Amino acid sequence: MNSLYSVLIVQCQEDYNQFKATDLIYLELAKYSIGRHTDRDIVLLDRHVSRYHSTLVLLPSSPEEELPYYTIQDGDLLGKNSVNGTWLNGFRIQSPTKLNNEDVITFCQGYEYPRITFFIQPNLEDYESGTIPEEFQSN
Repeated sequence: MNSLYSVLIVQCQEDYNQFKATDLIYLELAKYSIGRHTDRDIVLLDRHVSRYHSTLVLLPSSPEEELPYYTIQDGDLLGKNSVNGTWLNGFRIQSPTKLNNEDVITFCQGYEYPRITFFIQPNLEDYESGTIPEEFQSN
């Protein structure tokens, strides 16, 4: 296991996804597919999310990057893009983009949910019990 710890906080309007309205995902794989189709690694059952909406990829460290890091890209790894786009911190991404701590990913312009917040090297002790930070609790 590398020294990079990453967590996703997935927030949905309803508990109708494979996740609760707010849930944690500890990233351990080199690739995660996100979409509405049930064969995706992260399934978001929302009409604004394409069946094969976006992909997270772990890239190795390099001279420019001391640690491995995740990128997100719209669509799948074969180049098929989503219908509504993948949005990072309010801007539509056009190419694979490095994820930084507390980046917010959304799946359609103008819609706040579903959304995913990305954390790099969080204080894992805060998450050991499966609790979610107060600022991410559903209302």
